[in-house]
Amino acid sequence: MFLSLALFLLTVIFGGLTGGLVKLLDLQYPPIAIVLSRFFAGAVILSIFFLRKQFVRAVLKNKYLVLSGLLFTTNATLYTFGIPYTSLIMGQLLYVPTAIVVAVIGYIFLKEKLDRAQIIGLIVALVGMAILFWGSVQTSDILSFGKPLGNILIGIAMFSWAFYIVVSRKLSHKYSAMQITLVNFLVASLFSLFAFILMKAFGIGNTQWNPLNPQGLLPLLSLGIIGLLFLIFFQQLIKKTSAFTSSLVTYVNPVFAVFFGALFF
Repeated sequence: MFLSLALFLLTVIFGGLTGGLVKLLDLQYPPIAIVLSRFFAGAVILSIFFLRKQFVRAVLKNKYLVLSGLLFTTNATLYTFGIPYTSLIMGQLLYVPTAIVVAVIGYIFLKEKLDRAQIIGLIVALVGMAILFWGSVQTSDILSFGKPLGNILIGIAMFSWAFYIVVSRKLSHKYSAMQITLVNFLVASLFSLFAFILMKAFGIGNTQWNPLNPQGLLPLLSLGIIGLLFLIFFQQLIKKTSAFTSSLVTYVNPVFAVFFGALFF
């Protein structure tokens, strides 16, 4: 019980800090550069200890490991591209329905119990998201409700994160938190590298970034390490509890978003 609580607290702290750093770095670097650098750094660190030939074969044979990496990449990429167009607090509030969405998905795929209160909660959460989206349409103010584009991207990212949690719970019975995290970071690194090359070649979006600049690389590497710690703690929490329980961190994250938002901005 104490270990689960400690993992819960560490997850929400590092989760809130990761979101704040992404928002802060988005003011200085292209979103694709942030995605690429943070996951490449984490993949390199974990590969030193956990990347073995037999594990690579296991990854290629297990479709759920690859799927978890794709869902994780989708969430992180959409959040990074969406957060410049909305506030840090709004970005975290859009993740609040995650627990309810996870409860529904977990009921379908993991046979976890779904009660009437959770069904009502899903309806209320969806109504709440609709109100927040409408507020962004009405105001288009980045410092309050945010712009519709940013909120839509993060809203889609939330559903991707919910599916990711359920898939991770299924994988947690067979693989360690480190192994799942390594796959997630490898997939995200390969995807973002491919996307960066395409964007650079065809002149799509902002790709003005020099990865060899030590001054600019340090804060991105810091994000990579902090993001790595967040995911490791979160995967441990999933393994020790359940998909639904671990998703409850989204209810606490807005509190830390308020703190880090005030600290950074």
